[in-house]
Amino acid sequence: MAKWLETDSFLVVSIGDQRPIILQKGSDKYITAMALCVSNASDEDFIRALDVGAGIEKFSEGTFTVDGERILIDSEEVRDILAERILAFYKGGHPYLPLVNFYRNIQQNPSDESKEHLYLFLEVNKMPITPDGCFLAYKKVARDDHGNLVDAYTKKFCNNVGAVVCMERAKVNPDRKVTCSTGLHVASFNYAQNNYSGAALLEVKVNPKDVVAVPNDYNNEKMRVCRYEVMAINPGQPVVAEYLEQMMIRSKRKHGKKTIKGEKREIKAKLVQDHQDLIASLKSTAQGDNIDTSDLAKLTAREIIEVVQALTDIDMLANKITEGQERVYLKNKKSIIKKATQILVDAGYNS
Repeated sequence: MAKWLETDSFLVVSIGDQRPIILQKGSDKYITAMALCVSNASDEDFIRALDVGAGIEKFSEGTFTVDGERILIDSEEVRDILAERILAFYKGGHPYLPLVNFYRNIQQNPSDESKEHLYLFLEVNKMPITPDGCFLAYKKVARDDHGNLVDAYTKKFCNNVGAVVCMERAKVNPDRKVTCSTGLHVASFNYAQNNYSGAALLEVKVNPKDVVAVPNDYNNEKMRVCRYEVMAINPGQPVVAEYLEQMMIRSKRKHGKKTIKGEKREIKAKLVQDHQDLIASLKSTAQGDNIDTSDLAKLTAREIIEVVQALTDIDMLANKITEGQERVYLKNKKSIIKKATQILVDAGYNS
């Protein structure tokens, strides 16, 4: 339980082995902290309310690290718009893994320019994020003579719910100064609803790695991509949410035999299985083979330590006697990756 001391001007709160938090009397955080103190709140309640950085690191099991006002993933500082999402997910109690997936999907985009375009789009349009690290966008479509939903321009691309629409990335114009050009077009709700004509407004899921260009003269509200999945027909209202746990199952709403609960379990199981497969693969690495530090960065600090111990019998926590020392050590994931890499190299593994 947190310890606290009140003086004439300040409130000092000590939470476990963390550096004391000093709050000036009369400030908003002082009022919040005093309420927590008199109610004998838990350490977790104090951390969530007062030490956002520590809270984010704990919430993400060390996957996100906080350095001052910067948030880092895989030792790389994230952009402000993504940092805002991380803070929103933390405060909203949403799982952190979708944000990790989202960031890594962005990193898989082959074009640095396209990544910049995407951040501009996300800054203007607060698009919901899905469990697999994609985001929601909108598109107006037409109907053909058979009642199928098709693109309004060529009438050749099927856009029925559940369809995956794609074209070669090389055929999508990457120049954001060219506003109307070749590519698969998606947009924000406002732009799609008010600037396109068609028989239906669709909700589509876009992977950040498939974004090609965001034209610069429409307030960054539309984009050209090379692939999207049709999730649902929109009823006429924007989806307002930071995180869409249900997004992955909406493509089966009108056709398909999977139940909502069944598919949710499948999605969660796949995410967990992919992570466990990576850990198992690292633990079975033969001496002389390569261990990529980017793979280590995908693990939690504790998982990295377990991999090192499985390969070398070295316990990186051997000298961390108290629970507090261990907790502080586990927070510095960047240092753990560096030390783990050196141990593995010394043991005969390549990095």
